[in-house]
Amino acid sequence: MAQDSVNYSYLTKTELNFKSMNFWTNASSPSINNDGNYISYWITNSATHQSTLILKSLNSSWLISAPNVKANYFSDDNRHAFILDNRNELKLLELGSDKYVEKKNINSCEKISSHSREWLICYNSDKDLILLDTKINKEYVFPLVDSYYIEKPSKRIYVIRKVGSKNKLSYISIENQKLNQIGVYINGINDLIIDNNGTQIAFTVEEYATKKKQLYYSINDSKPKAVKNIPQGYSLSKLVRFGKKGKQIFLELSKKIIDTVKTREDGVDVWSYTDDIFSLVKDTPVPKITYAASLNLNNRSISILENDGENISSFDNCDDYVFLTAGKSLSSIFHWQKEGDARFFVINTLNNKRTTVNGNYVSFANSGKFLIYQVGEEYDDYESLEIATGKIYRITGNWPIDVSNSSYDVNGEGLRLKKLVPAGWLKDIDDVLMYDEFDIWQVSLKNLHQPQNLTKGCGREKHISFRFCDLNPNKDICLRYRYLLSGFSKLNKDNGFYLLKIGRTNILDSLFMGKYAFDLHLGQANGVGAEFCPIKAKEKDIWIVKRESVTESPNYFFTIDFKTFNEISFNHPEKQFELMDDRLVNFRKSDGTFEQGILYVPQNLDKRKKYPVIIHYYEVLSDWKNVFQQPNTTGSSINIPWFVNHGYLVFTPDIHYKIAEPGQSAYNSVMGAASYLKTLPYVDTVHMGLQGHSFGGFETNYIVTHTRIFAAAMASSGVSNLISSYNSITFNGRLKQDHDQYRMFGTPWEKPASYIENSPVFFADKVTTPLLLMNNKKDGAVPFAQGLEFFLSLRRLGKPVWLLQYDDEAHVLVKDENRELHTLRLTQFFDHYLKGLQAPKWMLNLNTSNSTPGSGLVSAEEQKKIDAYSKIPLSEKLKPLSEKTTDNN
Repeated sequence: MAQDSVNYSYLTKTELNFKSMNFWTNASSPSINNDGNYISYWITNSATHQSTLILKSLNSSWLISAPNVKANYFSDDNRHAFILDNRNELKLLELGSDKYVEKKNINSCEKISSHSREWLICYNSDKDLILLDTKINKEYVFPLVDSYYIEKPSKRIYVIRKVGSKNKLSYISIENQKLNQIGVYINGINDLIIDNNGTQIAFTVEEYATKKKQLYYSINDSKPKAVKNIPQGYSLSKLVRFGKKGKQIFLELSKKIIDTVKTREDGVDVWSYTDDIFSLVKDTPVPKITYAASLNLNNRSISILENDGENISSFDNCDDYVFLTAGKSLSSIFHWQKEGDARFFVINTLNNKRTTVNGNYVSFANSGKFLIYQVGEEYDDYESLEIATGKIYRITGNWPIDVSNSSYDVNGEGLRLKKLVPAGWLKDIDDVLMYDEFDIWQVSLKNLHQPQNLTKGCGREKHISFRFCDLNPNKDICLRYRYLLSGFSKLNKDNGFYLLKIGRTNILDSLFMGKYAFDLHLGQANGVGAEFCPIKAKEKDIWIVKRESVTESPNYFFTIDFKTFNEISFNHPEKQFELMDDRLVNFRKSDGTFEQGILYVPQNLDKRKKYPVIIHYYEVLSDWKNVFQQPNTTGSSINIPWFVNHGYLVFTPDIHYKIAEPGQSAYNSVMGAASYLKTLPYVDTVHMGLQGHSFGGFETNYIVTHTRIFAAAMASSGVSNLISSYNSITFNGRLKQDHDQYRMFGTPWEKPASYIENSPVFFADKVTTPLLLMNNKKDGAVPFAQGLEFFLSLRRLGKPVWLLQYDDEAHVLVKDENRELHTLRLTQFFDHYLKGLQAPKWMLNLNTSNSTPGSGLVSAEEQKKIDAYSKIPLSEKLKPLSEKTTDNN
């Protein structure tokens, strides 16, 4: 019997280091038995990934700790737990006691329920398949089983056994535990699939002569028959699954690749202005490898659903129809032409009939009667297509109030996008539920009524974002049912739960809101990944929830009313360290508007001291308030707990953007943050630093070219030249200048001044802040040349700058040794410039005995020249170009 929790009270809180972080543990994967009396969860070491299973009672002190467990289940009758460990020992444990039955040599097991009985399906190293009746502890053994497939619902188990050179396919009836042979085949049996009703099976057998796969199909225990009508020129690649209603089989076909286009000959690459995809080494384009198809089980016809240049976007909740995109790939032209020349279709999977759709795919209704899709220049409206009639309805055109998302500015300020998102489908009614920024709406798919606000406008009134705890947008929502909602306050970042009853009169009740993160969704909080849908006991109103805060790591709690919460897991490695607390701040930006931000401070903040501060940013980060941030090494953005633990304050200001002013927008926010920090008596205003990664790296590069107030800055994987990056080829083929993150809304030829103004490299002569860069050669998002351009510019100008390039790393460092080394270097860099500690050797000229970085390679005379022209505004320097252009016109 293990203890309930670790006692941390005797520990002396220490400074974080790499060794101590290797002992960090996390709680994960909880479950609760049917009557809600017992729960299980795992405690996992973050570094070694070793896990321990914890089983405990919610009503007594009973607790079991089991290391190295592969699988665990609770019995349906609430009496037992089944535990399979890495030693291949299966224990049938009596809950609440230390009694158990042990079975050895069990490689795997799975729990199923069939005919009101509970079974464990076990498999061992002797190839025995064992059906274990858990109620009476009786085994039924089927030897020499090479592979098996469990039918859902669990009535049968299909088994494959090799006998000599032949393969026997049989099924075991779980009801009578008898083996029944289906057929014998010379070659291997693969891709076995079973329909949802358990009446149809299909599989493939490799033909001996041709080595091609042959499809076999059986219904109602009939002898499997070969399906021979694969379209000419194609071969069967694999079976995917039956349709949910058993009317079709989805499969993948392949065809011989015929290279009819030569773009490389005699060592020459041929590039064309009509090419869609580029790579750094341009390869010969080839057709698709596999093609989605469907077999109509009524007439045995096969429909090829996609061809070259086409891609199916959905195989989700409606099998009779799929959505297909045809035309050029969007990836290489997305930054200037969002839709490219793409065409959209709905395809009937039973007869291959195509219907053109003038919008981008979102979702099919569960009934299969409707498709909703996004339309408009910014895809911020929705239409519904009634598939049977072909009628189209603009379902978001007549909204009773303005539901534009005030905080959404990815595409630029002033567009006021609605950003409506599907939330679920009302069962038996032709309505869809949709989220706006705050509330949940009921929307008629045929415009039979105006959109109805189910949450009564409470979200918009109180700035609370409501979401169903179950985020599946394809779920059915029933009238007169109660649904648990997650609520997130945009004002103070509190999180909690509400109860919504949907009916003739919708009722919304507040249960709990507090300074915690319970169930934050990406749609509610920018980039915050604290999602956890509460888990309910099957037979009682007892739920498991996950809760965390800035000072408490995530742990599991149980509740019966979502008003009071009782801790279960008691995993608190953070108590060994002096970590951080947070302050939500509203500050004035340099343009006079207000913004939110978070100031992270030590838990034992001494207001008599002066702390150096690092300002870190990436669009909107204030929603991270109340989220626990685990200490870790740095591979991109700084790890905030690490630096707070090492004597720094960290401030994360939000940034909202204006069109064609990404750099200036960041500057306005960060300078406003700096002005706010200067009002705090415990901030060392002489020693303030900057750090940003990716888009934040670009912002860092921009800011240090426009101010001298920061003592040090670090830019990770950032762009420095919007003009050269505009025509760079990235590994992922995606640039972000025209639309998306940089929000330029124009080309360098249309807005040359804006591109220059937002390119730090053109202002490199104005930099006075020591700068550390990290850019890697295998970065697929930001070309290495972007870091190199800025580094060489600053080096030429005699500025203090260092560039770190990690071999075999990309946009983010992933190797443990590199992350540790980068964390060390980043800490040393800031420690030198913000704390006055001696510079490490990698920052110094190895040919000197200096203890601090000296002057660059520029002579004194050259430096005077640089200092002189750095004071001249760029507009003055460009005047000759402007005048020359005017003369030429």
